[in-house]
Amino acid sequence: MIAEIEAARAETNALVDQLTPDQLQQPNAAGIWSVKDTLAHISEWNRWSFAQIRSALERATPHLDGRRPLYPPEFDGILAADERNRMIYEASQSRSLDEVRADFQAVSDGFLDWLRTRPDSDMNVILGLDISAADEPPEAARFIKRVSDAFAAINQMPMSQLLFDANPDVGCITHWFLHLEDLSECVRGKSK
Repeated sequence: MIAEIEAARAETNALVDQLTPDQLQQPNAAGIWSVKDTLAHISEWNRWSFAQIRSALERATPHLDGRRPLYPPEFDGILAADERNRMIYEASQSRSLDEVRADFQAVSDGFLDWLRTRPDSDMNVILGLDISAADEPPEAARFIKRVSDAFAAINQMPMSQLLFDANPDVGCITHWFLHLEDLSECVRGKSK
């Protein structure tokens, strides 16, 4: 999982680095949004998904990496994806390109730094692998299973699905790669 997130971040940065600041902020350059808007969108959905996983495993209040823009109070409630995307887009309009890029880095860096400190048993839970690993004491394995089951009950899906589901409306890494296609098309269009 660390390798997939690092690869997505590296590919995103490589694509963004090929464009000028004006190109990064050009409307409709990456699908319906500018590249800047797309980065803000990826950052916010990843921030939320990564925080859910971290919170479930730590049994703590969600930790939101990066510098989150100001959203209306209803943003943190239950919303349709299109409504949440509209709010993300509107919030990104008042942020500078540098702020959006720094936030994108901070969200992925924060989760990667946290992941690197986690034991293999946590990775097994996140990836949906066998959570009754032989090297875990029975009480630790039971706790890990409870966390995984609680996460699945709350979110109606296992943690692995939140990251890697083939449906980009569900899996945040899959969603990220979908937007990488938009960014790639934007870069190809600028090089013509």
